[in-house]
Amino acid sequence: MHLVWKTKHTVDASASTPPPQQPKRIDLPSPPVRPIFNAPILDADMRIVDGVRLNDGGYVLATTTGPVLVRGDYWHPLTGADGVPRVDMTCVLVGRDGAIWGGTEEGVWRHYNGRFNYFWGKRWLVNNKVTGLTETADGKVIVHTPKGTSTLWQDQVALSVLADHFEKITLQRHDRNGYITGCGLKKQGDPNGGVIPEASDNDGLWTALAVAAFAFKAAATGNPEDKRRCVRHLDAILELERLTGIPGFPARAIMTEAERQAGVTGLDAEETVRLEGETTKIWFKSPVDPNIWCKGDTSSDEIDGHYYAWFVVDYVLNDPALRKKMAPVVKRVTDHLISHNHRMFGHHGKRTLWGEWNPESINGSLQWFEERGLNSMEYITYLAIAHRITGDKKYLDIREEFIRKHHYDLNSLLYRDGSLWYQVNHSDDELAMTIWMPMILCETDPWRKQLWIRNMMAAWDGTKGSRGIKAERSPFYIAHIMALTGDTDAAGTLTDVLGHWPLDLVNHTIKNSHRHDIQLMTHQSRGTEQFLTKTLPLEEQRVMRWNGSPFEPDHNGDGRSEEDGIAFLLPYWMGVYNGFIHATD
Repeated sequence: MHLVWKTKHTVDASASTPPPQQPKRIDLPSPPVRPIFNAPILDADMRIVDGVRLNDGGYVLATTTGPVLVRGDYWHPLTGADGVPRVDMTCVLVGRDGAIWGGTEEGVWRHYNGRFNYFWGKRWLVNNKVTGLTETADGKVIVHTPKGTSTLWQDQVALSVLADHFEKITLQRHDRNGYITGCGLKKQGDPNGGVIPEASDNDGLWTALAVAAFAFKAAATGNPEDKRRCVRHLDAILELERLTGIPGFPARAIMTEAERQAGVTGLDAEETVRLEGETTKIWFKSPVDPNIWCKGDTSSDEIDGHYYAWFVVDYVLNDPALRKKMAPVVKRVTDHLISHNHRMFGHHGKRTLWGEWNPESINGSLQWFEERGLNSMEYITYLAIAHRITGDKKYLDIREEFIRKHHYDLNSLLYRDGSLWYQVNHSDDELAMTIWMPMILCETDPWRKQLWIRNMMAAWDGTKGSRGIKAERSPFYIAHIMALTGDTDAAGTLTDVLGHWPLDLVNHTIKNSHRHDIQLMTHQSRGTEQFLTKTLPLEEQRVMRWNGSPFEPDHNGDGRSEEDGIAFLLPYWMGVYNGFIHATD
């Protein structure tokens, strides 16, 4: 069971002043005339603005330089170095449970059992300037601001309840004819005010992750409805290949003409294929169905997602009927790459911007040096999955050629090798994890399997000058690492991180760079961009899939869109399937 934060807003400027029935404030003590030997030094500019007397005769004071704990003549100030998120306090409250709440000029914090929580922005508060704090009879805390009040409280919830919550959001607001992606909001910050469906740049990848999530769920529960849900999304990504009319070339996304007329967003008729100098429009009418638009210039991101989904469905459901359904598409896509000299060709008759796996480029061109590790891993894994699902040995033969002649196995060791912390591509990390799973589980050679695991663990642990993926505390990565290595030591971390997932998936503005309890790093190659030295709890981060950086302190969200819940559901159901997460968690 996990304690999950919830909030309720009341927008009413008259509510900014705490009600008169709040407890009467005490007469505040005066600072000691002379400090006690070895006691912390008080800030000369400190001004007391509020205080609460404790049952034992001590005080908790709110000051302009942070909270101060008082016992007689001993005054102990707390600062950002002690974990206080903001020290410019406006008020203080000690709850019935002993938790200390600090209202500030920029949000409110809570200290309980040695841990601080910080609440800032529209996810938690109607306004960030806190003017007062009160507690209800049932222990909820009302945060008063110039714009109204926000009530904060915790409920004890099982992870299975959270999974139901995020699945409901996903199916109600993010399922567009089987495709799963984010959506726009008609009313800023309020998903219940109506949504605007969208065709994203990566419908294939995001829906493929949904396929995997529901495959793990179906295998874990044995529920036919969960399997039907998985197949619905699988059918959607299979359609992406059929509708382009080009054998083996799946669209990034599709949109019906009726959807376009109805206001579904994402189709820019003037956008061109992204190769330099290309004038061909990226959206084109399907030659199979003239009522459907297809988005071309499909990248390796989408191809990774498709192969990952195909593998997971085959591996965990082991259904001959599904294998038979997937096999023709798997064969066409793989044959397309082979017949086009190991490249993905689009409707414009040329290679797509990121559809490159040819050894002449991967091994011989500086332009593709940064992709050498990942793209080598991708291609030999595509071939292994194609053999698994179609049974055609030719794919193993070609894979063997790429390993023995073009050393794509050793190329894989270059992934993240020597990448410093400011050079990490978090989107590539997500793609790499979708490759490592089938790469390792399809491998029959014990030596090569250890090589793939070594490659994955080097990226996980990090090297000198580079933070490993482990530092991100991502349940997506943790679940995969546990499944592929059998290391259950991270089980507590997996359930803990999932238990801190914010219930609200709206893309609000998030700000942490102004906090007093964090440290920021910069590097000249990134201009003025700042990065956290360690990740914050998920409740204090922006909502995202695992293709973004959790070390970015701020996010300029506008409250006009909402993410789907697959980023939670995939690691959760993978954990349940593998026995890392239980009903009591």
